[in-house]
Amino acid sequence: MEKQQPGREPTTGTTLLPSIPPVLVRLHQVLREREATPEDLAAVALHDPGLSARILAAATGLAAGHRDDPASLSAILARLGQDTARTLATDALVRGFFSPFREDQGAALGRLWRRSLGCACLCRSVARLADQEAPEEAYLVGLLHNLDQWLALAAGEEDPAPAERGAALLEAWNPDSFASDAVLLRGEPLEAVADATLLVRLVNVSCTLANGELEGEALETFLERAGHVLGLSGRGIAELWQMARREVREILADYGFEEDPEAPPVDDEAARVALGRVVRDATLAGMLLRVNDKSAWQAVLDNFFLLFGPQSVAVFEHDAASGGLRGQDSRGARAPRALRRLRLPLQPGRALPVEAGLQGRPLFGDATPEGGVSGLDRQLQRLLGAPVVFALPLQGAGELLGVLVAGLTPAQAERLAAQQELLEEFRRIAVEQLERDLYSLEERLAMLETQLAGIQGRASRLVHEANNPLGVIRNYLQVLASRLEDDQDTRSQLEIIDQEIDRVGSILARLRDLGQEPEASHGAVDVNALVEELLSVFDTSLFATGRIASERELDPRLPPIRSHRNHLKQVLTNLLKNAAEALPPGGRVRVETHDGVVLDGRPQVQIVVADDGPGLPDDILRNIFTPVPSSKGPPHSGLGLVIVKNLLSEMNGSIVVQSTPERGTRFEILLPRELPDE
Repeated sequence: MEKQQPGREPTTGTTLLPSIPPVLVRLHQVLREREATPEDLAAVALHDPGLSARILAAATGLAAGHRDDPASLSAILARLGQDTARTLATDALVRGFFSPFREDQGAALGRLWRRSLGCACLCRSVARLADQEAPEEAYLVGLLHNLDQWLALAAGEEDPAPAERGAALLEAWNPDSFASDAVLLRGEPLEAVADATLLVRLVNVSCTLANGELEGEALETFLERAGHVLGLSGRGIAELWQMARREVREILADYGFEEDPEAPPVDDEAARVALGRVVRDATLAGMLLRVNDKSAWQAVLDNFFLLFGPQSVAVFEHDAASGGLRGQDSRGARAPRALRRLRLPLQPGRALPVEAGLQGRPLFGDATPEGGVSGLDRQLQRLLGAPVVFALPLQGAGELLGVLVAGLTPAQAERLAAQQELLEEFRRIAVEQLERDLYSLEERLAMLETQLAGIQGRASRLVHEANNPLGVIRNYLQVLASRLEDDQDTRSQLEIIDQEIDRVGSILARLRDLGQEPEASHGAVDVNALVEELLSVFDTSLFATGRIASERELDPRLPPIRSHRNHLKQVLTNLLKNAAEALPPGGRVRVETHDGVVLDGRPQVQIVVADDGPGLPDDILRNIFTPVPSSKGPPHSGLGLVIVKNLLSEMNGSIVVQSTPERGTRFEILLPRELPDE
């Protein structure tokens, strides 16, 4: 059967999806826990089709790295990070509180929720019994099978469109799956899907049973036909359906619906009071803009993108020196580098962002010649890749901080114009966060300078002492090289040792200069060549003595990037050394490079260092990038991976680790894909 082609409507429509208030309250409780894991968050989100769909849409829109396990919502949440999860949860909380349903709509929402859960639970049970490879994917598809009915309910539509939007969401997330087919074909007669893939068949059967329209003899006949299509007995499917219904009753009871109603009152007065209390206690300022490793501007951009779902968004920061606006970061823009080069003078009549900044109020503009707008506005329309431009000024205490500029479709502009309360709340919180980030900077810098002054003095003494033995080693190397003039292989290995001594000296110099500006030694780095160079050294040293095999899969498309070669060399050396020390004889180390990776709308280069060793214990994995005593004992300091993370931070890179007992450990590095001539 050919793969069906769902409509390609943008996934940002998921921002309109309603969510179940008791589930939102539970999610907020989980997010408040310090030790909350992606699995904890996923366990709650998988009880709410609206939340699950938003998570998929966010992961697709932000293109959050490599999709190792698209069937697992916990893996998706781990990729997005807890800050993004908080933003999605807060968005759903605020929208749920400010968008109450009529009584009949609330009953319809409860009925839809029960059917979604029933279909999801039955899909997973049948998938397990029929040896479907990914039962959790089957659950997710079952949960989202009637997504268009949820959207229609939110929009007040009488007759929902076919399953196009739900299928488009699943297709955009994982085009290699048959999940979108399963949604599109969920209502087809059983005979029409008899030769389809297992996922399509089991979703078709589960949806029919979950809708509850069959009774008596019609139900018995359907169960027998379903058993034939799935290769199971009709009685077996009936038992699985009863188990799924019990599971749904348990889920409803867990959220306070003990009486097992057909349409749980999910949006009644009690639910709304509880939701209002959570919105109040959440204190939007603390949840919307958790900066952590991001700058305040980056957090503002990410949160606007997630909350309002534009085509694209960029920030123009106020430049006090020039008195104008200068382009900075962006999300989803067609030409992000060109946006960063734009400079907008603060003069009336020049451009929509300037007018918004001067007037201190949000402005919409239709960037077309007929709209009577400036050439700069038409440039913005092209660079943002959208026909409507929206400008949101962020103004502090009498001072313009910057202007957010979003690219919108006409439908998105209409939705945004109708969300003035939420938009103003977002603007207020964004300004507070930006001002807090700006005004606390001087205080933080003063404290750091005091601390660094003491550290620098101690570091200088240590560096001086360490340089003395290095000089002695270098002298003996020169003597040894002169005695081995005819042994070219040994001389080349001595040259490598000499280069490594130079690198040690460079590292010590950086330690001595701690607190000063980092050295400006960025240049063109051929990542593939560097990996080959390091593996050739390890293959003849640590790997050879430990009988460890090395593998490489290097992307030939990868161009030289603008980065710090010595930093990257140190990072990869530490990771390869750790792998060699962890592996038993016969183990394997694999290094991969990948081009074409995107994070937060920005191109990245990915480097993977993986081994098939014993894996890492949970207690070590949780603290892997923090200074702790080494598990290897003396002379190891336990700082190797701390140094790796710090070096990558200096290169504006990132690192994540995944470890499975008895299967190995995998480190993934992302570096900005900046070309040397940019």
